[in-house]
Amino acid sequence: METLKERLSVPPAELYYLFMTKIKKMWCDFDSPEWAFYNYPNAEVELPVVEKIPLKVFLQKISSGFNSGIFILMAAACIRFIKSPGSGETRVAAVPTLLAVVFLVYFGAHLFIEIQPRYRDFAMIPIFTLSAFGFERIFESVNKY
Repeated sequence: METLKERLSVPPAELYYLFMTKIKKMWCDFDSPEWAFYNYPNAEVELPVVEKIPLKVFLQKISSGFNSGIFILMAAACIRFIKSPGSGETRVAAVPTLLAVVFLVYFGAHLFIEIQPRYRDFAMIPIFTLSAFGFERIFESVNKY
């Protein structure tokens, strides 16, 4: 409660800056792959176009692209269920709605409390599940044509 009171007592501009900083650190910054590749601290990857780059940088860029794709699929799922909430899929639509609420509550809670990128692993469960609904939406759209 003390942390919440402290955070809400600052001016809105400072609160906005705090929120944007936390969102960037929690959801947008590169993860360090060193925990998985600690045996290869100086490893490099040779790519055809850019010569050699450190393995760490290569893995961070691949991970960033993968996460971007997952978030795009999740957005497609959310758009699907916002556009057609009463399409006879009420029981099926309840699952992504619940997952979206879980994710939004988790996301909102981390705007006010301490963040660590490792804490987002819990949120990845509803994100991946929602992205499956998004993939289904895109597949249905492509399959029509």
